[in-house]
Amino acid sequence: MSKTQSLILSRALVNPSTEIHELDEFTLDIVNSCNHSEFMNLINRWKYLLVDKYRVCPGQKVLIEMGQPGITDHAVIFAAWELGLTLIVDWPHAYGPEDLDNYRYTMHGKVDYAVVTTNPDGSMRRILNSWDEERTRRHVTTIIGSSELVTHPINNEELFNNMRNLILATEDSIAIASGSGGTIGIPKKTIATHRDVYLQSKRMAELSKFEHGNSTLHTVNLHHGASACYYFLPSYFAGSTQYIFTGNDRNKDKKVGAVIRYKINNVFLYTSQRVHDFLDTIPVVDHPVSGVTLFMVTEQSLQLLKEKNIKQITSIFGDTTIGYGLFLRTVDQTTDISTYEKNFVGTKQDECFDFKIENGFLYVKSDSLEFDWKTSKDRFECRDEKYYFLGRGDKYRIGNEWLDIGDIDSAVTEAFGNDNATLVIDFDQQKLYLAIWRNNAVGEQLLREWFSRNYREVNIDFVTTDLDSGQFFVSRKIDRHKLRIQIRGMLASK
Repeated sequence: MSKTQSLILSRALVNPSTEIHELDEFTLDIVNSCNHSEFMNLINRWKYLLVDKYRVCPGQKVLIEMGQPGITDHAVIFAAWELGLTLIVDWPHAYGPEDLDNYRYTMHGKVDYAVVTTNPDGSMRRILNSWDEERTRRHVTTIIGSSELVTHPINNEELFNNMRNLILATEDSIAIASGSGGTIGIPKKTIATHRDVYLQSKRMAELSKFEHGNSTLHTVNLHHGASACYYFLPSYFAGSTQYIFTGNDRNKDKKVGAVIRYKINNVFLYTSQRVHDFLDTIPVVDHPVSGVTLFMVTEQSLQLLKEKNIKQITSIFGDTTIGYGLFLRTVDQTTDISTYEKNFVGTKQDECFDFKIENGFLYVKSDSLEFDWKTSKDRFECRDEKYYFLGRGDKYRIGNEWLDIGDIDSAVTEAFGNDNATLVIDFDQQKLYLAIWRNNAVGEQLLREWFSRNYREVNIDFVTTDLDSGQFFVSRKIDRHKLRIQIRGMLASK
């Protein structure tokens, strides 16, 4: 296989010993299984359908709109990548008519295809609500139902046999397109090529110690860009048995039940809250269990890890501006809680990245990923070759004062804890909005006092406790742009 071919996100990276099991979301029974050969054939079937019926072309865009992903959803992602399609990820759900033209849907232009879960009669199976269906129909040219994989006949055996070797992507083809968090203005479109995603995924498999023979539990976070690089693909690189839980990732009891019942080794735990919920729920384990998260591990979670005999949790410090996971830090049974520092993110672990700190900001360079020094102005310091995250370095002016975003984020976390509140800057309106997901009057007072101590004029202009964070959660971040627009509407209606 050529170097170029090896960097394509194709079946070539799937461990030959792979077995895939799909679990019922209620009973956790295995309801569907396939081995490596059957999975490869499923990829061929998807490619045949896409080429024979829909005449897909490299460079076109596809949304894999599966709310509860199963084996066929994993296969169609590989099929789309091999055909050179760009996977659109991090599309938020729609909860009403005001969401239908959210910038996150229009920033990519008209999406060429959506592959959606359909019932045997061909009707679209709703993921959360009817607004999702309307959103997809409005912004996608052609909708492909999962039931077509069975109903579309293979009339051209020669074409079908050619699917195995039909690789239309190149290492420079765009593999993933998504949107940034939109902290101040509208989200920015970000892209990653096959080379980018392949090298990052392979790196994460090695650094996160995804071992041959291990089993992995997949959940509904599959279609986030970060999840693809740091969890979905690494497990196929190095793991053997894949378990797909088709229920809600937030159902901690079922997730824990699957890990215990099938002796699963690797679990993707996404946010700090998911880490804590998982560790709090799981009993003391008698088999090796490791986790991967996109957030820092708290002291409370570290204590639970030791109590429950969990092997390790690997946290990934990434940068959406640069587009990669830069540092990994693993906590395990040997980690000393008494000297634990949450903001320590890791050391330089391989030759993929070079780091330097100038004026307190981290700059990154990568020869293998072909970019020179970049920075998102995250504030860092390096002590004894260990890197410590000191907060975001963005500064924005409200009135006559400059606000430090990193300091504000830290103050919100100090007052409310992790993921319990979000502060939004409305730069155009010169206002600050506070959305509290879990009502906490004491936290609100503490935050207001913090503003009074640190700023002369700036304070919180509006507080809401009436919104559901789930409606604004995209990838691992709150969609602050959408939240900003929602709060503007609430103010306008008063």
